[in-house]
Amino acid sequence: MTQQSKALREVLRKPELRAYDGMKDEQRRTAINNGKYPKPFKLIEGGRAVAWWKDEILEWQRQRDQRRIDHADEQEGQSRRRVRVQSRSREART
Repeated sequence: MTQQSKALREVLRKPELRAYDGMKDEQRRTAINNGKYPKPFKLIEGGRAVAWWKDEILEWQRQRDQRRIDHADEQEGQSRRRVRVQSRSREART
């Protein structure tokens, strides 16, 4: 493999995206409009065909997974605090 071919970025077309994000077209469009999903680019200037950079989609997935992990950790911490507070209030009543 030459240096030039390593530098080429892969693209994903709309039918392939579902395997990466599990979203329907309308959900994806809303996320793009809200700045929460990578924007597509035109394959040909002035054309209608669009695609997404695969590396941008993979980075979006990584960030989404990290937010999910962070949220789960936060929820677990809140649950532990709630249990501690409840057990203290029970001890105070006895």
